[in-house]
Amino acid sequence: MVRTIINHTNKEETALPSFYGRYPFLPERTRDMTQQIDYSGTCSLAKVQKIIGGKWKLVILWYLSRGAKRFGEIRRAFPDITQAMLTKQLRELEVDGFVHREVFKEIPPRVEYSLTTDGNHFVPILHSIYDWGEVHLK
Repeated sequence: MVRTIINHTNKEETALPSFYGRYPFLPERTRDMTQQIDYSGTCSLAKVQKIIGGKWKLVILWYLSRGAKRFGEIRRAFPDITQAMLTKQLRELEVDGFVHREVFKEIPPRVEYSLTTDGNHFVPILHSIYDWGEVHLK
């Protein structure tokens, strides 16, 4: 679904994807897809791609969006991932500020992973990706 926006200053029409109607908080600059973007490593899009670029990162974030989980719970939810790879992906997400790792001083030690504020702000984007996949990848 595409909405049509009429620019009243010069009476030209611009078609915007419907998700802009669902996310009115998006800044106006994100709506102008004709602007020149520097696609080097300093571009915001390139930075996000670097953060979520791991094979398992999106599904880990999706799983953690349901609440804090222990390492073993995450491991059981994704039987195809090795323990070393899961640890690596979780550590990268922690360094990037999307995941919080809390170690409880107990015997035996207990570690829980949860989304940070930035991680929670990313959840609507995950929902959009999921919705797109449901429509276009059937």
